[in-house]
Amino acid sequence: MTRQEDASAAPAAGPGSTLRATIVRGDPDPLGWRALQSAPGQPHVVREDLGPVPDPSTARAVLALAHLSDLHVMDAQSPARLEHLDRMADPDSPVRDRFPTVGTYRAHETLSHTVVEAMVQSINAAGAGPVTGRGLDLAVVTGDSTDNCQRNELDTYLGLLEGRRVEPDSGDPTRYEGVAADTATGYDVRYWHPHGTPTGCADDLPRSAHGFPVVPGLLDAAREAYQATGLDIEWYAAHGNHDRLLQGVTVPDPGLVELATGTWRVDGLPDDQGVLDAWLEQMGPGVGQIGPGGYPPREAAPGTPVTADQRRRFTSRREFVDAHFSPTARPPGHGFTAQNRTTGTAYHATDLVSEGPVVRLLMLDTVNEHGGWQGSLDGEQHRWLIDQLQAGSRRYLDEHARLVTQEVPDVLFIVAGHHTLETMINPYAPPGQPPRVLGAQLTEELLRYPNVVLMLTGHTHRHAVTGYARPASSPVPGGFWQVTTASHIDDPQQSRIVEIAIAEDRLLIAATVLDHLGPVVYDGGKDPVSLAGLSRVLAANDWQRRDWAEFLPDQAPDGRGSVIDRNVLLSVPLPFPMG
Repeated sequence: MTRQEDASAAPAAGPGSTLRATIVRGDPDPLGWRALQSAPGQPHVVREDLGPVPDPSTARAVLALAHLSDLHVMDAQSPARLEHLDRMADPDSPVRDRFPTVGTYRAHETLSHTVVEAMVQSINAAGAGPVTGRGLDLAVVTGDSTDNCQRNELDTYLGLLEGRRVEPDSGDPTRYEGVAADTATGYDVRYWHPHGTPTGCADDLPRSAHGFPVVPGLLDAAREAYQATGLDIEWYAAHGNHDRLLQGVTVPDPGLVELATGTWRVDGLPDDQGVLDAWLEQMGPGVGQIGPGGYPPREAAPGTPVTADQRRRFTSRREFVDAHFSPTARPPGHGFTAQNRTTGTAYHATDLVSEGPVVRLLMLDTVNEHGGWQGSLDGEQHRWLIDQLQAGSRRYLDEHARLVTQEVPDVLFIVAGHHTLETMINPYAPPGQPPRVLGAQLTEELLRYPNVVLMLTGHTHRHAVTGYARPASSPVPGGFWQVTTASHIDDPQQSRIVEIAIAEDRLLIAATVLDHLGPVVYDGGKDPVSLAGLSRVLAANDWQRRDWAEFLPDQAPDGRGSVIDRNVLLSVPLPFPMG
């Protein structure tokens, strides 16, 4: 059951709040290009999937946080990228029925860092939750903060959130060397070339067939170093599949390391359809969802020379964790612990600053390090999770759904991680390795612990809010909510503010979508915030996604989700007395 809530009595929303205004696509021009425009704000929708929602005006705030996910800060000039695979999902692709979208190339990928900078400024400007007025206590970043597990991407992401000087450029410092370059060498009409068409070349398809603009000077502006703003609040990090695996799928090997740091960028597949068919057969029907997925063959493939850069080396999970212990980290390690550094693990627990009950953040590492872009848990981490939940629960349900009570202090749990429960479907483990724990099992186990009230996830690049209820026969009513937030790289480039409050015998959870501060209509500026506005309109016009509605109308991808997945008021019963 849902209804809209009158937000007129709520504290003033920040400039990026979608309670104040939303951003929508305008009418298409003859080539299908849609400008963006402002529209009225969207009030909260009350969702009573797990019981009645109390009046927010009677609620006492416990915690307020910002939720960011899937930043995908990327080195768009890296020779380890696979932009040429993306054309399998172009409208005229002969295999598009198998690949409605791929995601290895985006016209706006040179601007990924600007979106994060503009979002940081939006979160800082918001300052507080719009429902309770409580100041933001922290931010939770649920993984895929980098795009291709490269060290230079890792340094840029950390610099953006910590407020350091960032250097988005790589390779040759005097020129841009990615697929968007404005030279005839390596020019390909499948990619957007913002500076225009080189002499003797045909106009690229993004401009000639899909209405993309010419933006002189963009490639140089996107490479310029600048002082990042940094979050005003502490933030806690998760490990995502793109932070560990190439393109989020492939385990790095020495040959791929040499490719990333070397001098040759592969621009296409060998002129042999059999090679592509054999590679797709090896990848399996899920195309990299489960288990090891290799890069396509590079022998005899066309390519372009580039400048080598050792900063493009791939990072291990241990190096990813270690990098979060910089002198500017607040808090030190961003949730990762000394034990994580010693063991090479990336899951951690933190007691958060809150008003009232102890709130503990359990950050999971859902990456299957053996390969595949879907997730799961290793057995050791699974045991750690159950131990954490049991140690903080005065009452819980055993495996037969019988109520168990014990004398321990109650803790309110927020579980977070990169993958959603629905995408934790990757069971692959090499021979001799213990089995992985999947989302279906994890869902059942989380429902055994009433102190778990909220799960924060990303990965799907789509807003979604899902209520998981215990059976009506359970001795403990209610359940928990999974709040999934969209990405910064794909439309709509948004984050959220999540608030938790107490109202009588209920716990209120408010989730509010936040836009970054890039202008709705690109103003031609070359500063990071202006360029973030350009990135947003480019993302909104991705030709594969905008054509998908006609190609597969029942599966059209919209990162905004439905209205009940965006600004929402949720509730669960109080799992224990909170004063």
